[in-house]
Amino acid sequence: MPCKYEPALCFKLLGNLELVQSYLKQKNQNKIKAMKSEITNNLEHVLIKCVTACETCATMCLQEDNVKMMVRCIMLDRDCADICALTARFVARNSAHAKHVMKECIEICRLCEEECRKHEAEHCQKCAEACRECAEACENWMQQK
Repeated sequence: MPCKYEPALCFKLLGNLELVQSYLKQKNQNKIKAMKSEITNNLEHVLIKCVTACETCATMCLQEDNVKMMVRCIMLDRDCADICALTARFVARNSAHAKHVMKECIEICRLCEEECRKHEAEHCQKCAEACRECAEACENWMQQK
């Protein structure tokens, strides 16, 4: 397509084509980085939400009439809260080991969700939902990395 401007301007514009393409590529990369950071921010929020739900569930389970029936739930709540807190720290500092820890986090969140779903208590159901959401957010983050 011929340039509709004077030849000197056309040459100048075409000569800077590489510069324009480089700028557009950088702009696109910044959008991708912003999107990843949004995913990471969401993940950190979900991890902390799961920590809170698990700690609350464990505390409430200890107040149940039949605490012995809740032992596995309490143990998984504590494990889940700890691994989610650790995972949040690894993600926040962009650790090279975040993926390794996250695999364990997904596994423990799924186990905790499964156990909590067995109990009718509202705190267990809320914990199960937080664990499900956390495992899914971790899986989503790992697919983006």
